[in-house]
Amino acid sequence: MLWGAMMVNQKFHLFGEVILKNKGIMVKNSIKNFFSSEKTDKYFVNKNKEDCIRYILDKYSIIIPEIYYEKMSKERKTVHGIDHYIFKIPFVGNKEYFKLRPVNECLEIIQEVFIENCALCFEIIDYGLTDQKLVNKHKSIIHLMKKQAMYIDREIEDYNYNLKIFVEGGYDRKLEKIADRKNKLNKLNLAGKLNQN
Repeated sequence: MLWGAMMVNQKFHLFGEVILKNKGIMVKNSIKNFFSSEKTDKYFVNKNKEDCIRYILDKYSIIIPEIYYEKMSKERKTVHGIDHYIFKIPFVGNKEYFKLRPVNECLEIIQEVFIENCALCFEIIDYGLTDQKLVNKHKSIIHLMKKQAMYIDREIEDYNYNLKIFVEGGYDRKLEKIADRKNKLNKLNLAGKLNQN
């Protein structure tokens, strides 16, 4: 998969940075360039269809990570006399997933989050919150997080499905072009031999 690197502790808006539809357009353009280049002809001739398609899908498909909400931990730090609570939700998978933004739903943007040691983290600053209000606030954030994840997961499933169809069609057209170029070359070679005779 091609993703940009994310700096440790760099804050971003959860499910609000990269519109998935726009990413899909860029991916399709990259795949088109890969198929259209004559430099890749040898690769396609020497590989079977399944291997070629799997290579491209492995590179561009989006894998939904496993998020372990039930293992969330909480840390407290005090800054200038004010308590800051950091909630950490462990996950396994590609961290850039959390930057993707769904296009088919109008959603609130959760407060800024950051990644630290394979955990999705968000901060709540205690400006006189009672224990119950703190619990209610972090629960509301988790609820919205799960709701947004549900929407983006649906769009990722559609993205991966359409990507597979696009790649399979591109592969077939690529082989047709290779065969067409080969036929033209054979005809030219044959015409050259006839002219020599």
